[in-house]
Amino acid sequence: MNQETKEIIQEIAEKLGTTAEHLWGVLIKQAGINAITDVIIATITICVFAFTFKYVMKKTHVPEKTEEERYPTAEWDDELGVLAHIILLIFAIIAASITLASIYTVITALLNPEYWALKQIIG
Repeated sequence: MNQETKEIIQEIAEKLGTTAEHLWGVLIKQAGINAITDVIIATITICVFAFTFKYVMKKTHVPEKTEEERYPTAEWDDELGVLAHIILLIFAIIAASITLASIYTVITALLNPEYWALKQIIG
């Protein structure tokens, strides 16, 4: 840790009425909590996407029917099916973005909590 970082930590600690060592310990502990929270959010997002995907496919596709028979027997007509697939695509992009964005944070927070803490202070 360089001198500038130490000064920043000391300044923040003084403003909070605590010691720099205590503040640093809190930040290190928070790294693990942040990683677990990110994993939970990503897992919930993936599960919701999987459920939504399965639901939309069930409502828009009847695989044992021919192309001519499929749409009259499907619960959703062509327009609603297309709209559902567009919404599903948007949701897939959001779910993938959340998951990919959290991968870096989770790995950093778990494997190098000091670096994560420094990034929180400096950034």
